[in-house]
Amino acid sequence: TFPQVTAAVAKKLGAKPFHLRGPLNVSALDAVMCILVEHWGNFNIDELSTRYKGLISDQEFLLQTVLATTDTNTVHARIKSARSYLLN
Repeated sequence: TFPQVTAAVAKKLGAKPFHLRGPLNVSALDAVMCILVEHWGNFNIDELSTRYKGLISDQEFLLQTVLATTDTNTVHARIKSARSYLLN
């Protein structure tokens, strides 16, 4: 599943989609990729770009990718945010 997800992300989100404020943001990459891999069979890939743009414009999600990024509560909140935007 992972190779399919990475190919779809590259195709639908273009170059450097997880470079939110400069270099690669591993927190954003982790949250998005976890949701896509977990729900790959139930996800409409044609909606990815629109849904991702909504996610990265959410100020709460952006804070979750900057402050205390390895804190368990922050990780859970970030994945919840990604799930909400990408799947609903």
